[in-house]
Amino acid sequence: MWTEKARSWRKNKKRAVSPIIATILLVAITVVLAAVLYILISGLTTGPGNKPLGTAFNVGTPQNIGVATGTTPQTGCTAGDNCYTMAIAEASGGISASDLQVQIKTPTGTYVAVTTISVLSISGTVLSTSITAGAAWSNNSPLSSTQSIVVDVHAPAFGTSITGDNLVFLGVGSFSGQVTVTLT
Repeated sequence: MWTEKARSWRKNKKRAVSPIIATILLVAITVVLAAVLYILISGLTTGPGNKPLGTAFNVGTPQNIGVATGTTPQTGCTAGDNCYTMAIAEASGGISASDLQVQIKTPTGTYVAVTTISVLSISGTVLSTSITAGAAWSNNSPLSSTQSIVVDVHAPAFGTSITGDNLVFLGVGSFSGQVTVTLT
């Protein structure tokens, strides 16, 4: 039972899109929508583009290399200061010294005045400019596990030992989060 309108449509040989083309169009639209949805959702799970610091940088256990006043200090330390050295256990993802900010915090959360913090090679050669706490190194050279970090804290600046305090490395730039080690 064809209506007059349906008959005229068929007589003029007007046709719809073929089933094959319709199927291809439906599949293409579905793929494009799935790709757009994936991009939107993946952006939510990774955050604003910052890499977690703990996945790219870590240090070994700090070793107390404090030197007595009047003796020749170990490389990277000043006589009479509290000194700690720690090997870089992991440095990946192109992390450099300039991607780190360093602080020393007491268990109560107050900050300790730091004279210098240096990045040294295993042989003792200073690879990065010394900094004060709360600032980032200016050296953009990549860090590696063949280096160590030496923390030199001038004791008279606060009059006590830094044993038991936390050395906190904060991510700067494209790195976020922190890595904390306790000075023993």
